[in-house]
Amino acid sequence: MIWKHHGIITLVCLELDINFPQFYRAIHKWDLMEELKRAKEAYIDAAEATLFDALDSKSESARLKAADTILKYSKPKSGQEIVVKDGEVSIKSIFGIEG
Repeated sequence: MIWKHHGIITLVCLELDINFPQFYRAIHKWDLMEELKRAKEAYIDAAEATLFDALDSKSESARLKAADTILKYSKPKSGQEIVVKDGEVSIKSIFGIEG
């Protein structure tokens, strides 16, 4: 059930017609927390693979969207902000120095 819904607890609860506290009691009772984590990680891995595949796309807009998404969710170095505008990537310092 957990894998069927990719670790999305709301969907599991809806299918089983249970609430969140009941779900977590069952997860702990049957020691399935690791299984839940693995299901979520597999789903995230699949999404990341799709995103990285888009970087190799022939479509420029797909590549730019993928790059923008990756940069948005990548942690910049302290004091820096990564900006993507009109297909251009720039790194701006919050201290006023651009790189």
